Amino acid sequence: MFLRQWTVLGAGLLISLKLAHGAQVGVAGDSFNLGELSYRQALESSGHSFRVLPDFSAASLQGLDAVWLDGFSTFTGGPLDLAAPSLEAFVRAGGTLLVQSPGFGLESADEFPFADGVIATTTASEATIRNMQVGGWLRAITDAQLSGWPTPEVSGHFTSIGTFTGLADNGTPGQWVTIGAFADNGPVIYTFQDISRLMFDPRAPDAIALLNSILPVPEPSTLALVALGGVALTWGGRRRLRR
Repeated sequence: MFLRQWTVLGAGLLISLKLAHGAQVGVAGDSFNLGELSYRQALESSGHSFRVLPDFSAASLQGLDAVWLDGFSTFTGGPLDLAAPSLEAFVRAGGTLLVQSPGFGLESADEFPFADGVIATTTASEATIRNMQVGGWLRAITDAQLSGWPTPEVSGHFTSIGTFTGLADNGTPGQWVTIGAFADNGPVIYTFQDISRLMFDPRAPDAIALLNSILPVPEPSTLALVALGGVALTWGGRRRLRR
């Protein structure tokens, strides 16, 4: 009986941990093809949920944990206006902003939110990437996973990073490929690692690993509470069945 009870508790714990989902992410840009089932499935193998953003109105950002932009796209002059107050407010309130390949569209890198003083060059530079592991950014990903991505057409590095912190370089000190900063409560990450375009490439697992190192995940305490909740439900259900 004792063993069976603990088996039930263990099953409830595992189910609860699986139910603890990742971030709710709004995406915008030409490289996201969520309408294609295989692409959506590849992206959602990260454990996160994704939806296309039609604009940056306050309503469109409700319920999101992160906004992910493809900087190769054009945002200026439409509903996806980078200067929209709702986008800045979302980040300042604690939302994560991830921008890949900033400055490849009509906007320069410093036109993106919170990027004053950021300057980029489109010189290809992804053969060798070094994760500098600064302050816990880019957690749990290796240099080998970051290096040698086959996307030179949208590669580059930052020649000036303003108030950002350099997180990964291209093997040459000061030539940053990924940078990060906080805008009040929200993390802002700019990278030339072209994550979204690698979903059907052999390097897709590495792209997912980088994405997971950036996007918010449930805190350990949250996972524990969710797990305990699942265990309690399982235990309570078993007791009611016995009556």
